[in-house]
Amino acid sequence: MNKAQLIDEVAKVTCSKKEAELAVGAAFAAIQKALKKGDAVTLVGFGTFRREQEKSRKGRNPRRAKPSRSPQRRFRLFKRGRPERRSKIDRRLTIIDRFTEPSRSPAGRLFFNQ
Repeated sequence: MNKAQLIDEVAKVTCSKKEAELAVGAAFAAIQKALKKGDAVTLVGFGTFRREQEKSRKGRNPRRAKPSRSPQRRFRLFKRGRPERRSKIDRRLTIIDRFTEPSRSPAGRLFFNQ
């Protein structure tokens, strides 16, 4: 999906395509402004945008075998979010189910078929 397709999808919910274009533009501008300041932008259920910094490090020119130094660099990072987070109780129950279901593994079949 590109920006024009996103505007079309937002236009289905809003009154006009012009309003949708302004809304999408404002959202992207706000994300870019926050990243420039160094803040992280978290959209629950979608993901997190943040800016990281890599330290300078020692390197080597492979052609001349001469040591060199790579400069510091900043880069944007996006980490995908999980739309559904299960509670700890649900996770524990699935772990218990794995051990109580004999058909899951050969070791389980041996243990439960005694």
